[in-house]
Amino acid sequence: MVLGYTNLITTMYSVLTFFLKLLSYLPFRALYGISDLLYWILYKGFHYRKDIVLINLRNSFPEKNAKEINYICDTFYGNLCDIIIESIKMITISKEELMKRNDCSAHKLIDDLNAKGKTCFYFGAHLGNWEWSPAVAGLANKVPLWGVYKTVTHKAFDDLLTKYRGRFGCEMIPMEQIARKALTNKETKNICFIADQTPSNVEANIWVNFLNQDTLAFSASAKLAKKMNAAIVYASIIKQKRGYYRYDFELLFEDPKHVDEQEIMQTYFSRLEKDIVNDPAAWLWSHKRWKRKRVKEVN
Repeated sequence: MVLGYTNLITTMYSVLTFFLKLLSYLPFRALYGISDLLYWILYKGFHYRKDIVLINLRNSFPEKNAKEINYICDTFYGNLCDIIIESIKMITISKEELMKRNDCSAHKLIDDLNAKGKTCFYFGAHLGNWEWSPAVAGLANKVPLWGVYKTVTHKAFDDLLTKYRGRFGCEMIPMEQIARKALTNKETKNICFIADQTPSNVEANIWVNFLNQDTLAFSASAKLAKKMNAAIVYASIIKQKRGYYRYDFELLFEDPKHVDEQEIMQTYFSRLEKDIVNDPAAWLWSHKRWKRKRVKEVN
């Protein structure tokens, strides 16, 4: 019975991946038409995670009124549906088309650090189109690039995600393997982290202030950067217009080995907050970013 259920799920995922690949051959104009339809289905029809989005926005921007919050919410769902569709397009997009839509001229900062023999850690976020970022960075980098990711439960879907993210030279590494692989490989390389994810282990991580809230942050990437003395670079993806993005980079710490992990992560989140305040709808509000609550110590 269990084997039959497993085979059924595998078949369903195979059909889904085949359908997504066919869909990815459509031109962007047609895909954005689908995105507009998806917006009405997810947001206007099913109110997908709308309660979570509104709670996150109200807590993050207590100074904004209901009209402002609702406008950000509405714009966010439009962006989210575009990212879903653009992610599907990633399955078959050419490298020429991808780079035409992503301005990486600021990557010289990374190249200069690599030229000095520095390994760089990109600290990115769920901002702009983060799903395109491993492929874009794979084309922009002159040294080996690794992308750190959290594995998906079903292998067929996980294989699809890692395949399209790594199409253009970015080697995708599961997060539980990255420390051992990085520390045993001494060559100059760059490693991409989506550093605004929510840890599950409260005790093993650290708290920062982010968008007016106590926020649990992964400390593993900061610890690894300190061990390797890798330069930490904030990677910002700014939406220029529909389907077009600009990558900006800011050096946070060139030699972090003597910097406290708390300072590293607070500096990152403070920098991310500036981008979110500048364009609130560009961040991923639909995840439960603040589901972990800090327990205040009682004297």
